Amino acid sequence: MDAAVKTALDAVYSGVVAKDAETELLDFKEEHRDGVKGTLRVLLDAALCLANAKGGHVVLGVRDKAGGPTALIGTDLDPETVRQSINTNSHPRLLVEVEAVDY
Repeated sequence: MDAAVKTALDAVYSGVVAKDAETELLDFKEEHRDGVKGTLRVLLDAALCLANAKGGHVVLGVRDKAGGPTALIGTDLDPETVRQSINTNSHPRLLVEVEAVDY
């Protein structure tokens, strides 16, 4: 796990509201109410925004407006599904690294 991501997750876990721990290189997301399709669209949009800037990290499974352990909700979305979806639906095709991390 990237050190900046770990530092931000540590801050959220300790009580910092997730949106306040985000930076121009780090974006927290939670699963979309429309399910997998909506979540994949949200992740694509976030990845494209970061790619058009300096790059960075998108972390799925964190409530944006909460802090503390309850903000870390996790996800069951398969990393390979995310990677393929972003690659297939971006033009030009964007190659991203996706990993599952237990925190």
